[in-house]
Amino acid sequence: EQQAESSLVQTDDATAPPHQRTRPRPNIEQRKSIEDYTDRELRELLHWIMSDTLLRTDDELKGEMTRELGFKRRGSRIDAALSRVIRGGRGRPSGG
Repeated sequence: EQQAESSLVQTDDATAPPHQRTRPRPNIEQRKSIEDYTDRELRELLHWIMSDTLLRTDDELKGEMTRELGFKRRGSRIDAALSRVIRGGRGRPSGG
């Protein structure tokens, strides 16, 4: 019985959860306005979020990006900027 428990623990420890991000979080300072971020910074954040391989809708991505950028609400300018970056960046991770 002890041996069976031990092998279960080993199996659980050996498999990493599929939702772990494979990239370090980009070093992007929080700013007051979405317009203060470059598209490159927003793409880096998008690719970091997507690196956990979880499937997300565009709306879920925008929500997570909004939180990571420190915004409390997602207004029309934030929504437009994030939509543009998501449309251009889905499935195309940046080279570095």
